[in-house]
Amino acid sequence: MKLEDLSGKRFDRWRVIKRGKSRIKNKRKFNYFICECDCGTVKEVLNWSLTRGISKSCGCIIIDKLKTHGKSRSGVYKSWYSMLRRCLNKNHPAYKTYSKLYIDKKWFKFESFYKDMGERPNRMTLDRIDNSKGYYKDNCRWATWVQQANNRKDNVFLTFKGATHTLKEWSRIKNINYSTLKERRSRHKWSIEDILTKEVQFAKRSRQWKKSDVSTAKSSPRTRVKKAYVTNAQ
Repeated sequence: MKLEDLSGKRFDRWRVIKRGKSRIKNKRKFNYFICECDCGTVKEVLNWSLTRGISKSCGCIIIDKLKTHGKSRSGVYKSWYSMLRRCLNKNHPAYKTYSKLYIDKKWFKFESFYKDMGERPNRMTLDRIDNSKGYYKDNCRWATWVQQANNRKDNVFLTFKGATHTLKEWSRIKNINYSTLKERRSRHKWSIEDILTKEVQFAKRSRQWKKSDVSTAKSSPRTRVKKAYVTNAQ
């Protein structure tokens, strides 16, 4: 089949100057054309990369896209990119959990996401208000790590004296270890009042020594005894 001469034609930012050299690799013939990019770069490009729209520039088009918003290293861009990875990348550890979530079609473009959410405040993350729903403007917010932790599906809420908090929040309010509260509720089946109000009792540990096993060295008038010498009972 005769190779079509692409000289003089344009493919996105490429302008074809003339036909280049052909190369054979793994018994296959590859035809190249010498092209000039709009930015001035001259390079050999595969003919089918041009005709199929695979190659659109020397690479400057990607750089220009990043320059349009100038946020590629910002926190808001990282949050947007992480959202897409969780939901779309099959190799992501959380893909099975997030792949079923809806994403607003506009949010596949960073500019639209940025317009809806604005800058990411310091020490905050992207959070879904209703965890059963997906990513769109009315269901997303910038939240602290504490707020996000309290918004998990598996959180346990306790209401006491008109106030409702998660078990972790009660742990901070009552200054009682979270594991203690969790054990009181799950293992001992205590009432909410007992879970949150009973004082923590610490077991006293004492060590008993047999007189026949321990003997104390005589102390000098200037120093205290620092060591105990243990002798085996005969």
